[in-house]
Amino acid sequence: MARTPDINPRFRLMSSPGGTSRRDFLVYSGGLAGLLAFGFPSTRAAAQDESGPAALVNPEGEAPAEASGELTMALAFDPVNLDSVATYTVSNARWEGAVYSPLTWRDPDLVLYDGLDGRPGPADGFGLAESWNYVADLTLEMKLKEGITFHDGEALTSASVQRHFERMADPELASPQAFNYSTIESVEVVDDYNLIFHFNTVDPVMITKFAGYGAYITPDAGSQVEGFGTSTVTGTGPFRVVEYVADDHLTLEAWDGFWGSQKPLISRLTYRVIPDDNTRLAELMAGNVDIASINVNQVDPIEGNPDLAVVTIGAPTVSGLRLDATQAPTDNIH
Repeated sequence: MARTPDINPRFRLMSSPGGTSRRDFLVYSGGLAGLLAFGFPSTRAAAQDESGPAALVNPEGEAPAEASGELTMALAFDPVNLDSVATYTVSNARWEGAVYSPLTWRDPDLVLYDGLDGRPGPADGFGLAESWNYVADLTLEMKLKEGITFHDGEALTSASVQRHFERMADPELASPQAFNYSTIESVEVVDDYNLIFHFNTVDPVMITKFAGYGAYITPDAGSQVEGFGTSTVTGTGPFRVVEYVADDHLTLEAWDGFWGSQKPLISRLTYRVIPDDNTRLAELMAGNVDIASINVNQVDPIEGNPDLAVVTIGAPTVSGLRLDATQAPTDNIH
């Protein structure tokens, strides 16, 4: 039997006798990599069990019936642009999944919800596609889930998907995501919910790419509004953008129109832009932020604080070292 997601796609805040608290937190690991420091007593932190990707910090707590509370997180880099097509950074991936929805769904355990080989099907995840089928090596038919709207009320249709990938391929936009989807020759709209992808070459991992943040679908009409991504933005995710101040903060609020089976349980998410490592640590230890990514050399002071805990989060990130063979001394092959 296919399993259904047991929490909302990104964050869940647990209740406490005094209401929601920065101490009572359940974090979903999707999109978060490395060492994260959380503002809650480390003595209450429980190890992640084998049944899911979440680390339950307040096991005796009860989830609220509706969205409540606030969570403040530190970003090392300013988002620069909120258009999912316009950027390609791990930092932006920390919040984009709360605002947008991908075409297909892959959970934090990297399980693709395609319904094959005993895996959950598309209906069990938070992807926008209801089904898909390769009718030929270079032709993919896809059907979208119906009844989904963007935060501004615009309906999600096949035209939304077509416009998204056309914008990505537009040389004038110079999308850093374009290379990853360059095998898409065109997107053909059949009707409001059926479309066909035509490829210029075989791409065996495209369905997985459709679960990535390059496929966080943007609206058709909405994306053509002047200032989209800088002064206005709209997605289909569980949170909507209510304020973005460059180099300062990004604020999201739970969206009561979210189409997914699990609704947001946090009212407000605030991402503060704090580039300096030491400042992020100081703000965390002062209680001004609830979550921050940290460096290895910052672990000791955090672990020595009873109100903080360090959680290691895995992610499918590859680190590599490249040598420039056009410059000395690596230009000498001998």
